[in-house]
Amino acid sequence: MHQKWLYDRALGFIKTRNYSSSCGMISYKNCRDSGTLWSGPSTSSRSLTSAAVATNTPASLNYDVPRIQVAVCLQRLPIITCEKTDLEKLYAELQEQLEFEHSSLSDYEVYKIKMKNLREKLKIDEDNESLKKEVATLDSEYQELQDIEQQHIKDAVLGSPRTDADDTGNKHSPNRQLDIPLFLLMQNKEDATKWQLPQGPVEPEETLRQAAERMISNHVHGELSVQFMSNSPSGVYRRPERDGLPTDTPKIFFYQANVQGAIHRYPDDAWTHSIWASKDELENYLPKNYFQSVLKFLL
Repeated sequence: MHQKWLYDRALGFIKTRNYSSSCGMISYKNCRDSGTLWSGPSTSSRSLTSAAVATNTPASLNYDVPRIQVAVCLQRLPIITCEKTDLEKLYAELQEQLEFEHSSLSDYEVYKIKMKNLREKLKIDEDNESLKKEVATLDSEYQELQDIEQQHIKDAVLGSPRTDADDTGNKHSPNRQLDIPLFLLMQNKEDATKWQLPQGPVEPEETLRQAAERMISNHVHGELSVQFMSNSPSGVYRRPERDGLPTDTPKIFFYQANVQGAIHRYPDDAWTHSIWASKDELENYLPKNYFQSVLKFLL
């Protein structure tokens, strides 16, 4: 009974439905007679809107597709340790005291204790000749060790954390600010007043990593090795679009790498067209959006 009731309701709904051509609808009968299928709602208004949009938008943009470029964020790692904070100094003193208390005695300390005990015995028995000879022998050995220690203290020369490049403000030299990382920046070929990371285009049939290795080899001495941090880029940059139109600047994929080797042995003349800037100094040389893209992957 329930199924028959549903069937009757559906049949009544179909009979009352109007297939006339009202509200932009085309009669099913007319379409069938003309040999066409029913097309549904009219699309004339939508077609006009599309035509208007196409008229206001340039039909074609005459610009060359930019080539992909890669840039290498080459880092010179710290050469010396940075200055300790007050908390680090207190912890170092405590650690040194604990190590001294739990360490074994050195030869110098053993001789010193032995000499002290023999001198006390000699005060009690001043006529003991064998004891006098033993004290004299140990005294000469003790004096020899003491002279060696004093000589080591005199020969030790502590170097200054500041270099000549720090004193003269020479930023072309990597031998500056030895306690913090430095990053290599190159002059822009089109504008010598602007700076950027070493970068270049990717050649056909060349991976991004291969392009980065080829490009950085032109800026670093052959005897210095460069260690890349990964095979994939660490970041990407592209100049923002203006007025909704594509920009002609290429995408720049960033790689991170560390320079290894005795970089301090090479003269500053080898870095004439480049500077070594700290993380805090990058903002003064790089464009704002470019710097923000680099800052995302720097630790």
